[in-house]
Amino acid sequence: MARNHASIQNRRRPTGRESPVGGRPYRRPRSSELVLGVMMLTTPRPRAAAWAPFLDGELEWLVERDAKAVRWLVERSGLEGSRTVVQGASNAQSYRHGDEPLAVLARYGDVATYKSPAGPGATFVHNADIRLLATAMKTANGFSLAATENPTFPLDGWAMAVGAVDLATNAVTSDERSAEQIEMLERLVQKLYNGWSHKEVGRRASAYYMPRLADAGMTYSVFVGSLIAIAPRYLDSNSDIDAMEKALPASWKLQRQALLASWL
Repeated sequence: MARNHASIQNRRRPTGRESPVGGRPYRRPRSSELVLGVMMLTTPRPRAAAWAPFLDGELEWLVERDAKAVRWLVERSGLEGSRTVVQGASNAQSYRHGDEPLAVLARYGDVATYKSPAGPGATFVHNADIRLLATAMKTANGFSLAATENPTFPLDGWAMAVGAVDLATNAVTSDERSAEQIEMLERLVQKLYNGWSHKEVGRRASAYYMPRLADAGMTYSVFVGSLIAIAPRYLDSNSDIDAMEKALPASWKLQRQALLASWL
């Protein structure tokens, strides 16, 4: 473990302008994306992504997964010529204390919080919740992103949508969503341009599409993770998350309650 920490600390910090391959300068992806024929302002998806599941929560795995996620992100940072960023909620300095891989990464690179943004760059989010992951997508802004899972918010939906590597298996997460589910989700995103609470569009769209997505077999966690992958700006604030949760169909509300109870 010490050797891995040293390799992080001894590397020259990238400027974000260096070339990953072939001597050509790296150009960040454009922050626009075509959804159902409509050009929408959105956050670029990561060039590469990885996630470490919670599994059974054994301490040995939780320590191992953090080290694996940090190693993966540092390697991606080098390939992309980007800085590294730890995405936190608040108190940036607290992430830099200690000898664990997360703290070493935070000291080596930048720390972003809700009130003090940083980046763009290869971004790490620890024990991701909805707002943290949505904000980390914006912090990465097209660079690579690694996330570790907490049991109240499964990351499988996000991992499916961005093609993230599962660090427990080292395999790309297979997308088990149907074409019908993906199309309905994209149509919902298209209608949310004025936000969840817009009476004429947002509320009507969520009331129409979300129950149909649930009926089509999409789970709550897959819905939320997929939405973050497509349009994180709709879930990067507590007010947006509250509005989304109020619009959940009954089956998803039950699934959400069960996930929250798993942490108690």
